[in-house]
Amino acid sequence: MYMLRKMVENSTHKNLAGGDEFGGDDKRWGTGYKWMVFTCEEKLASLVSPQALKMWAPHFPCFAEKIRQHLLKEKKRKDHHGVVKVIRCTEQEVGGPGEFNIFSFTDCTVYEICRPGSGPLVRSEATIDNERRPNWCIKQRAFYDGYHHGMEACVKMLTIYLPNGLTAAMCGPTSGRKEDKSMFKLAHFDDFLMRLGVDVHAGDLYCTCGDSIFNGYWYCLRTAHVAAPRMPITQAQSNINDNMCSAREFVEHSYARPEILFPLITSKSRFKLDVNAHLVMAEIRVMHVLSNLKTCCAEGASCTGSAGFQCPPPTLDEYLNMINDL
Repeated sequence: MYMLRKMVENSTHKNLAGGDEFGGDDKRWGTGYKWMVFTCEEKLASLVSPQALKMWAPHFPCFAEKIRQHLLKEKKRKDHHGVVKVIRCTEQEVGGPGEFNIFSFTDCTVYEICRPGSGPLVRSEATIDNERRPNWCIKQRAFYDGYHHGMEACVKMLTIYLPNGLTAAMCGPTSGRKEDKSMFKLAHFDDFLMRLGVDVHAGDLYCTCGDSIFNGYWYCLRTAHVAAPRMPITQAQSNINDNMCSAREFVEHSYARPEILFPLITSKSRFKLDVNAHLVMAEIRVMHVLSNLKTCCAEGASCTGSAGFQCPPPTLDEYLNMINDL
């Protein structure tokens, strides 16, 4: 209860322990909080590890069919002039049942942290006034993100999101300097999904879909159709790009849901790598796992409804029992 309250309230141990609800020594509560976070990570983090894709592998054809049916629906989108256009893909463009092989979506997100190494040494350790901490410049460069405006230091995490509203696998958090492609290579997701296709689906590959930043040579990662030099894309390819873009937007729900449930995950002042980097990384992973559990308890997320993929998640007991299969 204390761990959940701290993640929801985004408060300090001193403020939580000083109230009427908990009381007692704030240091004792802080020690218990760390133990609980590390225990949850040890027991539940396997549900969002790359190995968790093994337990979802038998469901890849079902997930791909749900996404295929979603692409066949009519969608209304506005062009640059504000004119509403109806876009719909046909089966000839998308492929028939069993031919379409995209089962999930992938993307990266970043979480701001306090600048590592910032501030001077404490007076008892410094030899001169305002002496900076050792290697402060190297630490800040290691986590500096020059892509997102106004974000000085952050950690990055890559996820694979299923149409049933659950985050299937995560890589990170790691340095915010890494590119999304580098994160996908670091996790070895492409090789891992290719082996699953051989071992589980008799050589039929199932792919995850990402945005254009993932463009490259992959076996199991697909992006939007890109025009060849001096040759524009066809209307069918344009329709698939537009419909897949609207479907891929649901991956942002896997990042928005933890932020809504647990404001601690967006608290820059609470994430201090110099103080306790292991706790910060564990907190982020645990909050994503707890968001998955909430999705199972609440009978789905917005992407699983009639406007989404209509793919309900497993029950809480079914999801937790998957740990035994890993």
